[in-house]
Amino acid sequence: MRIGFLMDPLENVRVDHDSTFALMLECRRRGLEVRELRQEWLYVADGRAREAIPYFDAALQISPDYYEAQLNRAIALQVAGDPAAAAAELQRLLARLPESREYTPQRVAARTLFNKLSQQFRR
Repeated sequence: MRIGFLMDPLENVRVDHDSTFALMLECRRRGLEVRELRQEWLYVADGRAREAIPYFDAALQISPDYYEAQLNRAIALQVAGDPAAAAAELQRLLARLPESREYTPQRVAARTLFNKLSQQFRR
């Protein structure tokens, strides 16, 4: 079973004082799959992708190597109807992603979306 928590970004959580974090740990201890939900992801899922972009920008300002935020920013740009900006964001991400296996999911997702966008430009 999966359970999602909408909360402050994990990088801002004070683990010794945060009740939501304590609930997440307890769920994991009980064998549940725990997911962090972010407000900006909900904007994209709700069809309000333009509203999500400033949140991704803020996350990247704090943590420039937050590759997941950069990938999601590209997705938001594409959903918001700006495929050229999305493709440029994906190119920047692919150039910056470390080659380690840890980042394989982001690399595969970025390449897949970039290839789809590239096909749109060829038409």
